[in-house]
Amino acid sequence: MNDAQARSSTPEPILIACNSRGRLLDACLDFAAVRGTVWGIVSDRQSASISVAERHGLRHFTARDDNDERLSDEIFALCTREKIGHLISTGYTRIFKGKIIDAYKGRMLNSHFSILPAFPGRRNSDWTTAKHAPRSIFERTVEFGARITGNTIHLIDHTIDGGTPVMQSSLVIPYGEDPGYTRHRLFIQECQCMMQIIIWIANGRLFLDRGKTPRIMDAKFDSPSFSPALEEAWIVGFNPPYLPQT
Repeated sequence: MNDAQARSSTPEPILIACNSRGRLLDACLDFAAVRGTVWGIVSDRQSASISVAERHGLRHFTARDDNDERLSDEIFALCTREKIGHLISTGYTRIFKGKIIDAYKGRMLNSHFSILPAFPGRRNSDWTTAKHAPRSIFERTVEFGARITGNTIHLIDHTIDGGTPVMQSSLVIPYGEDPGYTRHRLFIQECQCMMQIIIWIANGRLFLDRGKTPRIMDAKFDSPSFSPALEEAWIVGFNPPYLPQT
């Protein structure tokens, strides 16, 4: 696909896979520009993310199966039936497997709160996963002593957190900063990345260059914290207050 083809394409609805409390989704869906292009939310359980969908007037679907491939097939059937254009995973702890990955090549993305390949959500041989669960990505990062963290939105493929990055952000961690405040700043970046990628998809600007490498048409690279750079002023200005946990 080239730039001209990307401009002429008409984006189809976006389905979000989430089985967490959906805090990021809730914040993003407060904006009409995001809410208007998200078809609905799918979960593998009656998670808080379903309540988020209801609160924002979105469709929701619960697919239940202990087997990842059968669950993926059920979600694929939903995507096919509803003509879903893109599937985005955030706060979703199941692994996509089977035919959906090839059928949605370049149209399945995952939001991951580290700069991959550092601190992936899988168990490996380092001590961070021995001390913290693979999904405790932020805790592993801070305990390791990383001075930079961030977010990665990447393509979903047959690996775990190994797909090609589409967008990344970076966040410096000062000495002695309260981890709760670091996590808050990281959360803001997560929301900004998610909102921006949704807008790019809605505008038909995400495509695979030569059918392989993800690109954002007319992307800019003039930000020290986001690559590609954020564009919409309301996303750049997103800054919810910090509410320390009591």
